[in-house]
Amino acid sequence: MRNETFFRAIPLVLAVQPQARFICTTMAGEPQAERWLDELGIAGRVELMPRQSRAQMANLFRRARVAVSPSLHDGTPNTLLEAMACGCIPVAFDIESLREWIVPGLNGLLGSPNDPDALAQAILLALRRTSSIGRLVPKIHA
Repeated sequence: MRNETFFRAIPLVLAVQPQARFICTTMAGEPQAERWLDELGIAGRVELMPRQSRAQMANLFRRARVAVSPSLHDGTPNTLLEAMACGCIPVAFDIESLREWIVPGLNGLLGSPNDPDALAQAILLALRRTSSIGRLVPKIHA
């Protein structure tokens, strides 16, 4: 996981979309995540949550507009597929296993794991391409 890239992208997103809110499951009590919240001044817009049940995750996904996966390697990305099934636009790193599920610009966005600026731009593009109820607009033009 490249959580540092993800957390460093958050203030860049918030500079453009200050109303954005980030929910990070399975990160409650993680010392490094808590340090990033303080260091980056994003504690008020990021919620570190404990592990969630499937039903709880489904509820979170249905309320979300975008799902970010900062994984550097993954087999079948079940969590990301579940997010997509609930209507979230996936923003993930460009890894081989995701290329069979995500067609950049069509049903999600893929980017570099080492570039917080590019990740922030992908998140912002995904936010712009969702409707008010959080469903994917038919085509993303990157």
